[in-house]
Amino acid sequence: MKRIALLTVLLLIGSLGTIAKADTVVYSTGTDLTIAPTTDTSFFLSTNLAFVGIANSVDEPTNASLGSFVITGPLANGKSTFTDVNFTLDIFQLIPSIGTGDLLGSISGVIKEDSSTASVTFDETSIQIGSVIYTLTGYTLVGGLPSYTLNADSNDGVDPGTTSINAEITETPEPGSLLLLGSGLLSLAMLVFWKGKASRLVLHS
Repeated sequence: MKRIALLTVLLLIGSLGTIAKADTVVYSTGTDLTIAPTTDTSFFLSTNLAFVGIANSVDEPTNASLGSFVITGPLANGKSTFTDVNFTLDIFQLIPSIGTGDLLGSISGVIKEDSSTASVTFDETSIQIGSVIYTLTGYTLVGGLPSYTLNADSNDGVDPGTTSINAEITETPEPGSLLLLGSGLLSLAMLVFWKGKASRLVLHS
C-alpha cells in the first residue's frame, strides 16, 4: 500500500516535470510601420521613427525582446510627426509550429507625440501563437491599455533614442500531456482504492 502511494507521488512529480520542462521558441518580429521623416525648417533637423525587428531563439519561460523603436532627431519640431500613427507588431514564430509553415501573430498599436514626448500604446497585453504566449512587460497602463514612453534622441541626430519592447514568453501544456497525466493519476487512484478494499476484505474474512 505504501509502495503504491509512493509510486503515485513519484509519477506525479515526473509528469509535472515533463509538462513544465523548457522548450525552445524561435521567432522573429517586424511591423508595417511607415513614417516619412519630417524636417524643421528653422533648424533643418529631420525626425525619424523606425522599428527594428529581431530574430531570436530562447528557452521558455523567459523575458525577451520583441524589437525596438528608434527615434532619430528632435521631438516636437512643430510637425506632429507621430500623431495617431497606427501599426501592427508582427511576431513570426518558427518553432514550435503546427504542421508545416510559419505561425504569425500581431498586436495592434498607436503612436502619439505631444509637446516633448512620444509614446506607443498597444491594444492588448498578450497574444498566443499555437501553444506559446507572448505577454508584454515593462509597460504602464493608460486607459486600461499597455503603454510605453518612447526614449527621445538625447543629441539630435547623433544619439538616437531606443526603446525595447519586451515580453514574457511561456508555453502552455499540450492537451494531450494533460490528458495523459490525468489518466495515469486516475488509474493509480483506482489501483490504490481497490488494493485498500482488498486488504480490508482479507482482514475481515
